[in-house]
Amino acid sequence: MVAILDAAAMHDEVRQRAAWLFYGGRGPADVQAIADLLKPHALERGLEWHPVVSVPALAAGTGWRGEVGFVHELLPRKLSKPLADYEYYFAGPPPMVEATAHLLAAEHKVPQTQLHYDRFF
Repeated sequence: MVAILDAAAMHDEVRQRAAWLFYGGRGPADVQAIADLLKPHALERGLEWHPVVSVPALAAGTGWRGEVGFVHELLPRKLSKPLADYEYYFAGPPPMVEATAHLLAAEHKVPQTQLHYDRFF
C-alpha cells in the first residue's frame, strides 16, 4: 500500500486527485500497526483514512471508536460519487478480494479495467 501511494504521489496528475485508503483488520491492533506504518508516508499528503475491524469481540473494551464490519461494506457509505467513478487498488485474502470485486463489478457496475487487485494468504 505504501509503495502504491508513494508512486502515485510522484506524478502531478495523480497527486492532485483525492485518495482514500480503506483498511480492514480483525481488531484494533491490526489497524494501528498499519496506521503507524503509513504516518511517514501517504497520511501526511492528505490521504483520507478509513479503518474498520471485522471482529467485534477484539474491539470490545479497547476504546475502539471506528467502524466495525467488513472493509468492502464501507465503500458505498464513504465514497460520495457513484462507485464507477473511481479507480480501485486492493489486496488481501481471497474472500475479501472476491467480496470487494463482486460489490464493485456486479453490484455497482464498475468496469473491470478500474479494478486492480492481488490476492494473498
